[in-house]
Amino acid sequence: MKYYTPIAYILTCLVSLVFFVLSTYGAMSPTYSMRDLEILSEEKNFIEFFDHAMDIRPLNRNTHWQDLVYKGAENYLNEIIETQQYGKETIKYVEKLAFWPTLRNNEIFQVKRAQYGLKYFNICLDNARKGTSNEIKLCQEEMHTFWKNTPKDFINLQLGIDLAVLVNQFLPSSDVGFYYSTILLNKYAGSTCDKTELVDFFLKQIESQNVCENSPSSCDKVIDQFASSSCFEYMVPHLKQRILDSQNPKLKGLYLSMLHAKKYLTPLEIDFFFTSYVLDGPSNGQLFNLAWNIINELGKNHKRREAVLDKFKQLPWLPGELFKTSNQERLKIIMSLLSKNIPEYLDYYAMTCIRYLRGEIQSTSGNPTPGCHELFKKSDKENWLPPHFKQTYQQSL
Repeated sequence: MKYYTPIAYILTCLVSLVFFVLSTYGAMSPTYSMRDLEILSEEKNFIEFFDHAMDIRPLNRNTHWQDLVYKGAENYLNEIIETQQYGKETIKYVEKLAFWPTLRNNEIFQVKRAQYGLKYFNICLDNARKGTSNEIKLCQEEMHTFWKNTPKDFINLQLGIDLAVLVNQFLPSSDVGFYYSTILLNKYAGSTCDKTELVDFFLKQIESQNVCENSPSSCDKVIDQFASSSCFEYMVPHLKQRILDSQNPKLKGLYLSMLHAKKYLTPLEIDFFFTSYVLDGPSNGQLFNLAWNIINELGKNHKRREAVLDKFKQLPWLPGELFKTSNQERLKIIMSLLSKNIPEYLDYYAMTCIRYLRGEIQSTSGNPTPGCHELFKKSDKENWLPPHFKQTYQQSL
């Protein structure tokens, strides 16, 4: 038989009493029924509704229960947005609901949550800017958590871009990578990646690796580190246009290497873009060697050359930065390649220049052949252009 000291006896009694009270309270605490939830929903008593929605046993959480939860969440978010309840306790409650499996994949809830969150963080950052750097940091951390808690499907990716816009307004621009990187690598990204800001960020990441333009054969794996295949597909039109628009040979080479590595160029585009790359003054390396071989192949196929020339004729201005180079020896080597294998382009470039000088061509952006004068000047002692072109050019000045 056990004997207890008075103190031990008292403690034992107290523990027993506590367990009794707790168990009694648990048994007496009200459990809400489906009808209770319906009434709370009708009354728009959202907090009490969500505090007791889980009282319904899992087996009984049927379609009707789900509809009540969906409707309640939508109406609750509408109310706090309309009444401008942008406090910390409110967003904590919203985020508590965001973890409910029923709501996590509900499109309407996620759209409304994003709408509320963006306004909340705008206010948070605006107020913090008037305070201390620590307050800004707290807002920044809340934004990170909000984005981490967001399901990363197609519907919610726009939220990441919108949060990045806030970052650009209030925070160091380096923080945009936290949002953009997630989007770029997402398999659902697709058309979201068509946005210029995402393309710009992606290209800076690729450029920083310093791999693609130096080793096109290694470019494929580098791209996969920074963008999903569905995302990259929608950046392809941007890259093609930037090859034509950029005046930087290194960047032109970078864009061309990426497209070639991912096999997003048709045979005609390969001929066209690699020829354009050489015409605008290529950098030495694997890409230039590849372009050299392609142009050599053009020299053997008149039909391919004509197809390439037709594409050049569609441009508002013609590539020819190569003609401006001060490296005469390098120019001679490359011009020998071009005049031998695609003389039709040099003739068309020269004649377009002459027609512009004569006033036969009107262009709002100026001379469509900006390297024209250098070409004629440097071809004086070379056989790059027909003699009568040179005479006609002199007469047009």
